[in-house]
Amino acid sequence: MSLEYYWYRISVADSENNNMKFYCILAFFACLIAAALSQRKRITEDTHCPLACARNYVPVCGMRQEEGAWVREIFPNECEMQDENECHHGNYIPCPK
Repeated sequence: MSLEYYWYRISVADSENNNMKFYCILAFFACLIAAALSQRKRITEDTHCPLACARNYVPVCGMRQEEGAWVREIFPNECEMQDENECHHGNYIPCPK
């Protein structure tokens, strides 16, 4: 067999090896991106509560019905009442004025 034949076989094998390496690296990065995106979604869903409320004090009256009676509570601000409703199932509504 000639030297050209062996050279051709080596170059084809190297080319196939390089293609395989490229596809493996590409698949790895695709999996890495997919994992990062799914983790990002999970973090976003899990960290919704508690709400990040400002610390300004603008009292808000909220009330909810408990065993047939209305229970009133004063919250430091509207965001705190919203946090109670969304994160702790408070079901508070603003007090009538």
